[in-house]
Amino acid sequence: VCAWHFHDSLLEGTITDMELMPGEAAKTKCFSAMLSGLDIAVRRPQAIILSPTSDLAKRNYDLMNLIGLGIGLNAKLVGPGTERVRKTIDAQILLGTPGKIMDKGG
Repeated sequence: VCAWHFHDSLLEGTITDMELMPGEAAKTKCFSAMLSGLDIAVRRPQAIILSPTSDLAKRNYDLMNLIGLGIGLNAKLVGPGTERVRKTIDAQILLGTPGKIMDKGG
């Protein structure tokens, strides 16, 4: 799982954390670092979570929605069965596989 946190544009972003080891501890560390850099009051994409499979992207999306209930976080899943990403997005986090993010985002 890789979390990408960006400021004003994707080109000005930095990789928050990339974990190559499987497991929940690695994902928790990655997501914690990413979430700490978000401004919940700003309703535009501030981070992308890339997952190697659509199933993992969906599970990560469900987790972000669960976290979001308590803090006002909004996430958008990009993948099979979802509509094309609009030019105006009010979610702070985009989630999906690299191919689906590139395919649906353009």
